[in-house]
Amino acid sequence: MKSLLLKAGLAGCLAIGLWPANDAHAEAASGLQTKCSSLGTLKRGVNPGFQHMNCLLTNAALEAGIPPEIVKAVASKESSGWKQYDKYGNPIVSHDNGIGVMQITVPRDSDPIELEKLKFDIPYNIKAGVALLSSKYNNLKLPAVLPKDKNVLESWYFAVMAYNGIKPKNSPLFQSTGKPNTEAYQERVLSLLNDDSFLGHTALGKPTFSTKDFQYDPSIAENIVFLKKSYSMTKRLHASRYLLKKNDKVVTSWDEPPLTQVNLRKGPSSTTATVKQLTKNTPLLISDQFQFDTYLDSANQFVWYPVTTIDKKFKGYISSAYITKAMAKLTVNPVDDNDTSISGKAPKSTWVTIKAGSKTLAAKLAHTTGTFKISIPKQKANTNLSVTYKDSLNTVSPSVSVTVVDHTAPAAPQVSTIASKTTTVTGSAEAYSTVLVKKGKTLLGKNTTDKYGKFKVKMKPQKAGTILSVTATDRAKNTSKAATYRVRK
Repeated sequence: MKSLLLKAGLAGCLAIGLWPANDAHAEAASGLQTKCSSLGTLKRGVNPGFQHMNCLLTNAALEAGIPPEIVKAVASKESSGWKQYDKYGNPIVSHDNGIGVMQITVPRDSDPIELEKLKFDIPYNIKAGVALLSSKYNNLKLPAVLPKDKNVLESWYFAVMAYNGIKPKNSPLFQSTGKPNTEAYQERVLSLLNDDSFLGHTALGKPTFSTKDFQYDPSIAENIVFLKKSYSMTKRLHASRYLLKKNDKVVTSWDEPPLTQVNLRKGPSSTTATVKQLTKNTPLLISDQFQFDTYLDSANQFVWYPVTTIDKKFKGYISSAYITKAMAKLTVNPVDDNDTSISGKAPKSTWVTIKAGSKTLAAKLAHTTGTFKISIPKQKANTNLSVTYKDSLNTVSPSVSVTVVDHTAPAAPQVSTIASKTTTVTGSAEAYSTVLVKKGKTLLGKNTTDKYGKFKVKMKPQKAGTILSVTATDRAKNTSKAATYRVRK
């Protein structure tokens, strides 16, 4: 439960008019129910069906610009099963006077009208909780998880903590041992988020903490003093899955094994038939807005997106837990063995990395124009290079492979003595190159060198003093300078 001290801030907002007027706020709450009317009617003292509540929580979050995954996980922690009422139809009120699904606590002498709405108006209760969460995210006294982006789930770590209280009990680490505090409120909320919104197959990132980041006395209930003001993360971050729109390109995505494939369903429910099983990174196209589970009592917290496969052969519904927006395409210009740079197109300001095998050759930010040009050492012909970029969520793009083109001409052939009676010209040149023997523009003969570079070219005997030229052309069509020889007697 959240402490009374923390929730007094909400009561203060209500008291001094920082919230909309009662009628306006009630109207907004009513509008929330209108969006979910197809899933049922709200009745005093009766908990709505799970998907009805899913709709209310989701839309309240979206209206406030908060990831629905965050709001739902907080609601799950505050009220198991998203319940507003007990089995007798009474509003659930905690020992510290936390009310309803979002467990909003206000002083006992608060405005009776406000208390009534918090107890019996479920959309109003949800909006109050969402407003409180939003205020915590905007609190500049709390540390920031970078990038400071409301759509990134990991960026809500400290706001979720503050919803319950920035008290020693919620310190990410135990001050005495430095070990993780897995029972901290925000840790339990994020665990619920992973289990319910992502079905346990996504690894949410967390900042790396040190006991030096915080200052507090664990023996008293004073607030934690945050000494470190921001955290950067290197692990992959996760954006809300509720921001996808019609015609967005997505891919099937999850982090945790042993999952190997997911189901494309005939309808928006786990109870419908499987159209096709999809492997990881299968490209799909969103065909419309998301839908809630048609089985109204389903405890699924995710939503369903209607999608089609890129080849249009299959269409159906897929859980939001298993898709993410496809990354923008990376293009790489051809590279040859004389080049000292590599160029192409990548999303602006993303980090482009070039590797040869496991060795990193270079890395650099793409320009704000969406192009890049990165210096690299000259590479041998036929070397395979891989190019990727990393976006602001630390997601690495699919690799683009480019083979270094051979643009270096072979050395001129070494030729044995050619006499007037010679019918086979011998010598050496680059392995597997094609050797031509000419008199002026007339081709006298040609052959291919073996793996050791040796060649034998048959021709008709030439008169003494005749000038012959011999060239080698490698498999990349690069031709050497001509070696010239005068036929001896």
